[in-house]
Amino acid sequence: MSNASPRNRGRAGDASFDGLLRAFAYPLQSAALTSILAFSLALMLGSLPVVGTALSLVVWASAYRYAIEVLDRSAAGAMAAPDHVLDVRAGGGIAMLVLQLTFLALYFVIELWVVDPGRRFAWWLLLAVIHPAATLNLVLIGNVEGALNPLRWLQLIGRVGFGYGLLVVVGAACHFLRSEAQEFLYAWLPTIVARVLAGFIALYLLVFNFHLMGRIVYARRGAIGHDLAEVPTRLDPTDRHRGFMREMEIMIAEDNGKQAAASIRRHLESEPHTTDAMHQRYRRLLEQLGDVAALGEHAQTYVSRLLGEKRERDALAAVRSMLQHDPSFRVRDVEQRVRLARSAMNCAMADVAQALAADFHAANPRNAAVPEMALLGARLLVDRDSNLRAARDLLQFAADRFPDDSRQPEIFLKIEQVDALQARLAP
Repeated sequence: MSNASPRNRGRAGDASFDGLLRAFAYPLQSAALTSILAFSLALMLGSLPVVGTALSLVVWASAYRYAIEVLDRSAAGAMAAPDHVLDVRAGGGIAMLVLQLTFLALYFVIELWVVDPGRRFAWWLLLAVIHPAATLNLVLIGNVEGALNPLRWLQLIGRVGFGYGLLVVVGAACHFLRSEAQEFLYAWLPTIVARVLAGFIALYLLVFNFHLMGRIVYARRGAIGHDLAEVPTRLDPTDRHRGFMREMEIMIAEDNGKQAAASIRRHLESEPHTTDAMHQRYRRLLEQLGDVAALGEHAQTYVSRLLGEKRERDALAAVRSMLQHDPSFRVRDVEQRVRLARSAMNCAMADVAQALAADFHAANPRNAAVPEMALLGARLLVDRDSNLRAARDLLQFAADRFPDDSRQPEIFLKIEQVDALQARLAP
């Protein structure tokens, strides 16, 4: 199983409705979407005479290799999708394909041979319940015997707990949507077009479903026994940059840390598909070198990248880490700074929210977000530092500079509250 740095774990274990939506959006990442499109187009090979079926199976085996990597990385807490075949390990896809085809065949047999609706539903429900357990066991254990062992199914279901119900519902829903979409597309479109579109839908749901399974594994990794002990120091073994990073480790071991840092920085700036492992190793090296300025410059670009991937929690963690090294660090991009300040409050990171909001007006005095940030910053200055004077000055600045803002009543009310509190505390 591949591992990921703790700083790259984001909200992998979030099984809320919001977490489910983020999981469904996971395949929209450029790396995942490119892979899905490539596999979908490759399914056109299935229209070839004689060898078409064999080629389709090869494509699906490759797709399952990719899905396994998605599950593997998600189970380690990584929210970035693997970079298509360049990041995918060899093996595993054929066994997974055989397992999934077995379940599809069982669904088909039930539909054909079980006439009674009640019994048919009961059999379908049984398959829906054991399907995720068999799939997860094949990835976690690595062999077909373990995947098909009913005792291991029961152990896994018990350890995953409530989250397993979500996997059952989502898996059944994906199976239904895939079947309905395939039936509709083949009925109304030319075969080759229907094949590509049906393949895209099936592959999208496949990546989503495997990512969701990985998120649940990460959330319950302690109970499941998913070992992350080596995460802090181990580089991702599927990383296509591992040769370069191995050279850098040798350079660092030879006391050429500054040269290695410069090489890694150039690599990060020039490569379009860098990994979180590289970024984290670069930051650890800069911390060892005590290069706070370089840490700050990297944080600016890294936070921007994380926000571009909609990984607010990871971005906030990067900002918090940077603030520990340099309390004066601020995200330069105004929109990103406002976005992070809002997210920080939602994520109970009051320290980060205060750092981003309390002096926002100083760097951006004319920005329309000043009243909002002033209210947020003043609240935190009072609640966290009891700094009533700084809070009042901040509110007064927003009131004077933005007299027509819709938040004026709220600002004046907060000023009155601060004045009243100052009066009570006055000797």
